[in-house]
Amino acid sequence: MQVIRKTKDKILVVSQKWGKKLGLDLPYFISSGFWMTLRQGTEIVSGFFLLAIFARYTTKEVFGQYQLIISIFNIVSILSLPGINTAVLRSVARGDDGDYKLGVRISFFWSLLGIPALLIVGSYYYFFVNHTIGTALMVSSIFFPVFFAPNTWPFFLQGKKLYKALFGFNSVRAVLNAVTTALVIFVSKGNLFPVIMAYFVSYSFFSVFYYIKSQKYVENDRKDPDMEKYGKFITKISAFNLFAENADKIIISFMLSVSDIAVFSVISMVAVKLRGFINPIFSVAFPKMVSNNFSFGEMWKTKKKVFLILFLLAIVPGVVFYFAISGANLLFFGNGYKDYYQYSKIFAVFVTFFLPLYLVENYIIAKKMTHALLFARPTYFFIKISLSVTFIHFWGLLGAIWAYNISMAILFVLYSVLSTRNEPPFQRPAG
Repeated sequence: MQVIRKTKDKILVVSQKWGKKLGLDLPYFISSGFWMTLRQGTEIVSGFFLLAIFARYTTKEVFGQYQLIISIFNIVSILSLPGINTAVLRSVARGDDGDYKLGVRISFFWSLLGIPALLIVGSYYYFFVNHTIGTALMVSSIFFPVFFAPNTWPFFLQGKKLYKALFGFNSVRAVLNAVTTALVIFVSKGNLFPVIMAYFVSYSFFSVFYYIKSQKYVENDRKDPDMEKYGKFITKISAFNLFAENADKIIISFMLSVSDIAVFSVISMVAVKLRGFINPIFSVAFPKMVSNNFSFGEMWKTKKKVFLILFLLAIVPGVVFYFAISGANLLFFGNGYKDYYQYSKIFAVFVTFFLPLYLVENYIIAKKMTHALLFARPTYFFIKISLSVTFIHFWGLLGAIWAYNISMAILFVLYSVLSTRNEPPFQRPAG
């Protein structure tokens, strides 16, 4: 911890100097982003460790089934009202801590609908597709309410700007969840059912445990009357993103095979994890965007240097990714998927676009630009699904990869155009 503290102090001194030149509160972003970056780094390393174990010590069939179950679980998570998390983050950033408990309570009761939903989907898979997948989905349904609802605590801590506490909580969960699941993989010799149960039990435990532990940071009972309605609105439009981000694996399972899901997961994994590493920048910026009154046009006029730097930062990792990804895949996942590693280079498109995409997306959400979200999210969903089905039909797995990248680039263009338009603020209906 002494080394971390000294490194942080040196970075802060440099940030004060460059912050004045760029016209930014760099010490805030560096100080907060330092812990958020460490948090993401720990999660990424833990995630790579677990997925490397999957790739090396289970079959493509088992790995693909695991990824399919997680994708289905994520889609059903729409019933837990995930938009409440964003609404709570926004409320807490504005000083309305009372929305935290209220948000979790709302999410929990809605999450109860996830139990019959997973039982129905699990029954379909059990009788018509695969017994093991169906059984895992039906049994995992009992964890659904405690898997998602209490997991609002990261958003609460982020809204409170308690990034060091968030780093500690998240790191412990990520490491222990990965280690627990990996141990079960070894003990069960790659049997899917005990592995998936270990994942759900471990994750659910930490969701509840850290929700309880985070209560000590609640400072008041104030509530934003818009929170629930805005959370439900964000949930509605998040449904399109949830479906779009997870549907490709389900489409692959029906149009190709479950084993191809494993291949797709491996060759996209580094790009997806890199996106997770960049996310702290915008997680830290979100409370600033909420509390400051400015337009995107004003940001462009006054922060051109910052935008130029961000543009360069977006290109550099894309280029590095293109040339280094094949070797990185071989290092992480071994020879079992070696024939497909060249496909990963296509994700350089995705890596180039996700940094500027996160900037405009977070700005739109922070400013409650509901008309922009209502247009962009459904459009992205229909474009991605259409591209995925069409491209997979003609080009198989390679088509799925191109559909993923092209749809992401289109979403960036949509957000960029919409972020510059003026629109009326989000209104809460009377009563």
